[in-house]
Amino acid sequence: MLQQFTPDLKGKWGAMPLPAWKLPNGKLSRRTSTFAGQGLMINKQSKSPDESWKFIKFVITNKESNARRFLDGNSFPAYQPAWKDERLLQPNEFFSNQKFGELLVKLSSEVPEVVGHPNRAKAIFLFQETFFNSLIYGELKPAEVVDKMKTMLEAAEPGF
Repeated sequence: MLQQFTPDLKGKWGAMPLPAWKLPNGKLSRRTSTFAGQGLMINKQSKSPDESWKFIKFVITNKESNARRFLDGNSFPAYQPAWKDERLLQPNEFFSNQKFGELLVKLSSEVPEVVGHPNRAKAIFLFQETFFNSLIYGELKPAEVVDKMKTMLEAAEPGF
């Protein structure tokens, strides 16, 4: 997405794994994080659920479409067969000719699982709209944000 929104910064970016530290069990921590994702659905009232499913299957499993989305804007494909596309593994001018896609493939096994929860979207929205700037600019400490979010989410929906 950086390429789409900051084309003037071409060649000024690079990427690296997050630093790792030893966990209490002696293993190294993950060197990745994630906050993105895509979801597709078919509404239960759809008049064409079979055709809709065929379209979703095509979008998800088409290697060329997956590669193109990455090449056009860094949407790294979840469809693993697309990772073999040589274009993903080539030096990327935007990232100072770093092999950005190759790095992402290498780190893919460390991407954390997404924990599904009915109120996940609510928590993410609350964080983005209420606390993100305060945290980034040092107005609140991370522990304060967690405490305030917990209080607000509990008040909105007991048992959250």
